Amino acid sequence: FWSSGRWEEPLSPIVSDAPNLRRLASGEDSPWRIVGPGSWMWTTSEKRAIRQYAVIERSSAIHTGIRGAERFWECRVTVDRGAGGAGMLFRCSDDAQKGFLAWLGGVPGDGGLMLYRLPLQALWGGAQGAWKYDTPYTLRAEAKDGRVQVTLLDDRGKTVIQQSPWVAMLGEELDREGSLGFMTWLGTAEFWGFSEETSGTGPETASSTSSLGGSWLALGDGTWTWADDQRTRLSCTAGAPGALVLD
Repeated sequence: FWSSGRWEEPLSPIVSDAPNLRRLASGEDSPWRIVGPGSWMWTTSEKRAIRQYAVIERSSAIHTGIRGAERFWECRVTVDRGAGGAGMLFRCSDDAQKGFLAWLGGVPGDGGLMLYRLPLQALWGGAQGAWKYDTPYTLRAEAKDGRVQVTLLDDRGKTVIQQSPWVAMLGEELDREGSLGFMTWLGTAEFWGFSEETSGTGPETASSTSSLGGSWLALGDGTWTWADDQRTRLSCTAGAPGALVLD
């Protein structure tokens, strides 16, 4: 280095939403664990959505604060053009070697929903043509009574696009707890709508609560959705004997 000097103006604007402040923290002081290479960042300073920016083979981000055994798991996801796939980890170990994966895979940009046992044992695969690039979707998973099931829905969580059959767990998996996480492969993707409230925390919480918004809590067996685009009317389906929703 030579001819050093002080420049009067910053090379880039000084803003409160600087990229370095949006990097996903990982370590003992954070609930997040990053497995593999990758560039995981919050998309804004509000920290409501995360994106994996690097075009690398495989990368995972795991939130150890959202965990459980028998419960619902949910997130929204958009797979960017050119990526090989992306998905949601659930009941996942901190090293992404145990648990399950709801995966948008198959033909890139025109594939199907898949269910894997971690690290990479295929348990079920849906027909191709179910998901497209640059399109938001809802991924939902449930672990119940020794079985797991995964579902692909539209971005509002109302219309089922594909759903796996119930798949039995192994004996050693029955009582094992795990966390929620995300995985990308050969490209980038964005994930949001994965807070503890939107994921559900037990058998009394409806899987579709997140489609109403993060402040809503549903109890019982009903499935609650908005009945109109203006979100002025609610609809309860699934033929439940009793259901309650609270804001």
